[in-house]
Amino acid sequence: TLVELKRQGVTSIVVSNKVNSLIELSMKRFGISDLIANIYGVVPDRKAKPHSDVFDISISKDYSDIPTDKILMVGDTIIDQTFAANANVAFCFAEHGYGTTDSSLPVQHRVNKFSELLKLV
Repeated sequence: TLVELKRQGVTSIVVSNKVNSLIELSMKRFGISDLIANIYGVVPDRKAKPHSDVFDISISKDYSDIPTDKILMVGDTIIDQTFAANANVAFCFAEHGYGTTDSSLPVQHRVNKFSELLKLV
C-alpha cells in the first residue's frame, strides 16, 4: 500500500509519541524507510500528541504547499483522533489497530485494512 501511495505521488509521514531513533528502527525492520518522506517523533521543546504542536510548528511549515484539506491523519487511537481534531485535519480510523474512537470527535473515514487507504486518495 505504501509503495502504491508513493507511486501515486502521495506524501506519507509518520507522527509518533516515540523518539525518532525508535521510529527509524521500526521503519527499517518493516522495510519502509524509503517510503516515508519524514518522521516527527517526540522532542523536548514540543508537546506530544494529542497536542497539535508537531503539526503547528513543523508539519504545516515543512508541507506548506499542501492544503490542510488534502491532509489525512491515519491512526488507531483516541490520541491520534484528538491530534487530528486539534490540527484541524481529516481523520481516518484504522479499525484493525489497537484502540477505539471518541464519539464526540470527528472520524471522516474508517478502514479495516491498510490497503483500503488506496480508495481514499
